[in-house]
Amino acid sequence: MTIERLPPELLGEIFKECTLLNPDAPYVLSLVSRTFHSVVRSTPAAWKKLQLRVYEGEDPKARQKAALWFSMLGTCMADVTVDINPSSTPLSDFFLKDVAPPKFGATDVLRRYTHRIESLSVEAASECDARSFVNAVYDEYEAVQHTRRQKHATFALTSLSIEISSTAPPTQWASSIPVPHLPNLRNLKLLNHSIAFLASRRFDQLHHLSITRPIRFVPFSLLTVFGILRSAPRLQTLSIESRILDDTASVSGVDHPGGSLSLIHLPFLTSLSLRTNLVPSILSLLLLPNLSKLHVDDLNGRRVGRSRETASVLRQVLVRMELPNEHRTSTGLKQLELVGVEVYAKDQRAGSERDDAWEWCFNRMRALERLSVAKVDSAPVLDILSTLACPSSPPPGSIPFASPSSSSKRLEDDMHDPDYPCPNLRSLTLKDTYGTPWNFDSFRNARPSVQLTFEEPDVSAFSPSGSVFNSYAPSRSGTPVPLSRSPSRGGVSPPPIDFLSLYTDLQHSPAGSPWSPKSSRSSGSPLPRFGPWLVLAQKPEN
Repeated sequence: MTIERLPPELLGEIFKECTLLNPDAPYVLSLVSRTFHSVVRSTPAAWKKLQLRVYEGEDPKARQKAALWFSMLGTCMADVTVDINPSSTPLSDFFLKDVAPPKFGATDVLRRYTHRIESLSVEAASECDARSFVNAVYDEYEAVQHTRRQKHATFALTSLSIEISSTAPPTQWASSIPVPHLPNLRNLKLLNHSIAFLASRRFDQLHHLSITRPIRFVPFSLLTVFGILRSAPRLQTLSIESRILDDTASVSGVDHPGGSLSLIHLPFLTSLSLRTNLVPSILSLLLLPNLSKLHVDDLNGRRVGRSRETASVLRQVLVRMELPNEHRTSTGLKQLELVGVEVYAKDQRAGSERDDAWEWCFNRMRALERLSVAKVDSAPVLDILSTLACPSSPPPGSIPFASPSSSSKRLEDDMHDPDYPCPNLRSLTLKDTYGTPWNFDSFRNARPSVQLTFEEPDVSAFSPSGSVFNSYAPSRSGTPVPLSRSPSRGGVSPPPIDFLSLYTDLQHSPAGSPWSPKSSRSSGSPLPRFGPWLVLAQKPEN
């Protein structure tokens, strides 16, 4: 039995799956045989993905391809991907005057089918090209005229992604190109694109927003970021990766409820990812009653006093989460990822400026299930988590300022270690944290139910899309999970051939060091093959 003898319905399902590998599969399959030609043209769902390479000018090939795809689409919605060939518009000059925006031939075809385009992904060499293309497709005047003629709604777009690959920053002229109003937009992703236009529009239906800009470019304005958040009250996930300029000094005296520095209420936000230099400034104005996932990558985390500032702001966020709120359905923060954020334990020495802010935060996060720490010393984190909870912390399962609920009862019943901070903690991931911490054994003895994992440094994992929260599955069992160890880090098992052992002697490690033979570390734990005594501890030659 040949494939052509299969029922047409089954062949159509196979052709639909082929578009996952190649969006041009419907056209290619239609050239194979008459049977394939008949089946693929009677399967509208096989034409849902349209991929175009557009050029400046008439561009008849792109126009013909777009017309063919939409003629085969029927009543299905299309996912369009557009790769724009660089136009003749200059990219290097910041101030451009009297320059006509580039025109692309395929825009007139796409404009006629805006009621059938569900998602649009644009890749361009410059912001000028991208914004000119989008503005030409979603021309508001043409859309009104088209609606009157066809008597149906336009601008059905729900997902928009714009990726600028050029190494040149956006020009002031490109940023002034108007952006159409997209009332049904729910997902917006901007890579290397300006954001000022977002603050001037209302995005009442926007649920997911991702903004990424290389740190070598001009930073965004903090007031602009706040304006965007106020214009999108129904956000569910937010990711910001960029340098930000603090320009709030001009409105620092504004403290009334309608002022620019009043709290920003995002009642539906559940996931927040920040990789920027002004993490405390952003978190300090957010009211997030349903936040469950928080990723913080502080580009200024090494500054003196920054750890204390971050802990203070995190305390404010946690307290606001517990305030009475009609939209609140969450039991608290469940996933936390800290990258480049120093965590310290309270210093009991006289005159020390280290308070108990971080201890307070970890004691408060009673619903936390997954914790990840990267690019910092992890010993203070283990120290706090293996210390008995403070008597002043809220009782197990309680949520201050809130009435008892079934979710609170479930939280209390599901606790693993009710006597310790973060009693529901199941997974702790340490990444690029200067080797095995000195209190590793004491933590495992105190919290055997927590899965402790060491991971290799991975640049992509520090971005929201590569979060370590998705790299493993938490263990719900009460038995210890074997430690995952990196093959090239301190405090781990040596490789099959240990070349460093030819030059060092572990017996000469300095007395009192964490890895010396007289240390209190368990003898069953592996010793590292290198350390700060690698050169200093060698015996001088006679």
